[in-house]
Amino acid sequence: MNTNQLIRQKKGEWLAQLAGQASVNAQMFSTGDFDVGDNYKLHRLVQCPRDLSSIDCMKCLNDSIGFIPKCCDLSKGVQIFSATCDLRFDTIYYKV
Repeated sequence: MNTNQLIRQKKGEWLAQLAGQASVNAQMFSTGDFDVGDNYKLHRLVQCPRDLSSIDCMKCLNDSIGFIPKCCDLSKGVQIFSATCDLRFDTIYYKV
């Protein structure tokens, strides 16, 4: 499996892991890196405003993750901003 196939297949799973962490974290925020081979590292970030409930945060992030196959399934990098949550993944490192 090449890098593009691995990212396409696994990015929803990797983002869902972070969504679960962010929704129960007091900061409503989670980041992570994942080695995807070919000298690539996928950098991930999910975030909700702190006044949002854990349930609403998780719903927003899951809805955003579910949108990825419709908009940008072949992309190595995606940013999705909604009224109540944000997510991002990219092979380019960004400092938070």
